[in-house]
Amino acid sequence: MENKSVEEFIKVLDNHIKECQKTGKYMEALSTTNRRDQLIKNIQIRKREFILQRHTIERSELENAQLDQFTQFSKKWEERMFESSKKAESQRDKLSTRHQQELDGIVFQLESQPLKSRPSKSLLELRALEALLAKNERYIDAHNVKTKADIHEMIELSHESNKQRAAFQVLESNLLTQQENERNALDQQIKKEKEALKKLMMEDLQRFLKKFNHLLLELETQHSIELSKLSASGYQNSVPSPRKKLAPLQLDSPKLQSPPSPPTSTFRRKVTTSPSIHTKKWR
Repeated sequence: MENKSVEEFIKVLDNHIKECQKTGKYMEALSTTNRRDQLIKNIQIRKREFILQRHTIERSELENAQLDQFTQFSKKWEERMFESSKKAESQRDKLSTRHQQELDGIVFQLESQPLKSRPSKSLLELRALEALLAKNERYIDAHNVKTKADIHEMIELSHESNKQRAAFQVLESNLLTQQENERNALDQQIKKEKEALKKLMMEDLQRFLKKFNHLLLELETQHSIELSKLSASGYQNSVPSPRKKLAPLQLDSPKLQSPPSPPTSTFRRKVTTSPSIHTKKWR
């Protein structure tokens, strides 16, 4: 309503200028022309200030929408990274449990397996002599031979036990080497999966930033066109210069080298107006 009244008043001034021209009141025509031009200039300035204010609100809405999307983006990838780490830890625990069970099995086998010692020829001869002496009631001689045979048998059993233990030590060593290889293979697999997931995250982040920068460029272009149309109507020297454009986000920003976290400076302005069409594009 106010704009309509101003336009009508400008028409009244134009008509008065024409009337002054017809009647030869040139100084009054000059004064009225200056008054009309100043009024138009003030209108242009007010229009530009209103447009710049609206542009600021629209940029803030776009930035706030981007911040919300970035928060969701960060949350999604934090959850994926956590699940990946949880899965890797579970795989390591399962492998460690199986390895311990394998080692326990070797120890149990060593402790429960009886010695299978085959008596030597000399031991058999001593036992035969012992039996013969006892049969002939030469008990003292039989006792002496038995003592000698018992010592001989103990030596043979000890030798056999050492051989068996050495065999199990070789078996245990081979098993430990195999388990170490399995752990290394699992670590390599987990590392590759983590690197692949990080690559996917960076690609997703690049698409995210590209989408936002496209919307930002589109908005800035619309604003520039709108201001250019206003400037083309005249009185450029009396109009404030446009606000500085926002710098597009860059993928190599230091804050984006690690898993993403919400920005702390660029997207902090809060807006209480209703969302614009640019905000809806993000939903």
